[in-house]
Amino acid sequence: MPVPLIARGFAGALLAILDAWLDGELEGDIEEIASQALDLLIAGAAWANGFRLDEIGYSAGSPSGSHTPPASEDDARADRDMP
Repeated sequence: MPVPLIARGFAGALLAILDAWLDGELEGDIEEIASQALDLLIAGAAWANGFRLDEIGYSAGSPSGSHTPPASEDDARADRDMP
């Protein structure tokens, strides 16, 4: 799958989702919509390229639901410095 095609597909899908949300056609706050859209796009791109989500290390819902903010600035710095 050519990267320019994937990029256009992502951009077009995100614009369509945002437009529908702004028009009131989709329910939920922006964080929910963003998480669901990302799950949809990542799953679709993985499928189109013959991968399973576990093969690429992606867990649906992970962007908004699984990361707990660090307790301190030192923890945040350590998280950023991790490979």
